[in-house]
Amino acid sequence: MSGNHFKTYRWLKPAAYIYGLATDLRNTLYDRKVLAVYSAPFPVICIGNITAGGTGKTPQAEYLLKLLQDKFNTALLSRGYGRATKGYILSSDNSTPEMIGDEPFQMSRKFTSASIAVCGDRAKGLKELERTTHPDVVILDDAFQHRAVRPSLNILLINWNRDIHSDLPIPAGLLREKASNKKRADIIIVTKCPDSISEIQMTEFTARISPDKGQKVFFSRIRYGELIPWNNSTVPRTINGISQSTAVTIATGIASPQPIIDMLKKKSGNISHIAFPDHHKFTDKDISRITEISGKSGNNDRIVIITEKDSVKMRNLHIGQNLAENLHILPVETEFITDKDEFDNIIIGHIENFNKR
Repeated sequence: MSGNHFKTYRWLKPAAYIYGLATDLRNTLYDRKVLAVYSAPFPVICIGNITAGGTGKTPQAEYLLKLLQDKFNTALLSRGYGRATKGYILSSDNSTPEMIGDEPFQMSRKFTSASIAVCGDRAKGLKELERTTHPDVVILDDAFQHRAVRPSLNILLINWNRDIHSDLPIPAGLLREKASNKKRADIIIVTKCPDSISEIQMTEFTARISPDKGQKVFFSRIRYGELIPWNNSTVPRTINGISQSTAVTIATGIASPQPIIDMLKKKSGNISHIAFPDHHKFTDKDISRITEISGKSGNNDRIVIITEKDSVKMRNLHIGQNLAENLHILPVETEFITDKDEFDNIIIGHIENFNKR
């Protein structure tokens, strides 16, 4: 059982009740086929959550891209949260985070064999992908509540540290809809589990979320890759090279930075965390603030760490020499704790069986 206690705002329960009624009505209209639903002629694997933010959708999407891009003509469709554009856009060499959103931009640069597209209207986006790229499979990012499309496989992510059955609807908590709607999922992945998780804990958590018959539950955790120097002037460092005396400045613009902070606290006793909102658009003023806080340590042994997601939004900003020589990017990956091969086989088997129809 997760030992973390998260915050809810019970004084906002009346507003949350109204929000819950609205989402119930919407789901009922889709369930009774009053509202139209589009089914694509190719497999569509949806990754989503019931909790707003912080479940690790991007690492899971990247896991699927890595698994599939060399085996199938693979595409990923996102709404492109935070972009300054509208409509359907297929990523190209000329794309920017402002055009397609920071996370799609990140994935387009890492997975060049896949087609990365954005569209707020997912049905329209799928039709455009069919017309332009003829995909064997499309990964539908952050679309569990996008009922206008019927996925062929629905993957629901639940954060180990924020059990949906103990949460409240927005705005009292972070539930986008009732926890009971997990019934739409074919696969449930419990994400961000502690490294020390035991079989007993996994069994207890599975019992608490009470999966429906046929729903398979997997458990995963975050894994951090080796630090990537910002540029050629950056003195290369490794995570294991950080000591208790190293002055670490970590700047994050993500929904759930705590796991990164906890990991770094195991390495150093001198951590300065500069927290920005999720999807924050970094400015030169922010860079100056990061530089100033890092320099205040007065420590020759210092390092500045940013996430991979945030790094794409800093690429056109002025990074001075004092910051650049210490600035590193921290990649984040998802790792299955058990049954990785079973998960992979389910995904690949689903695509192959769908395309045999």
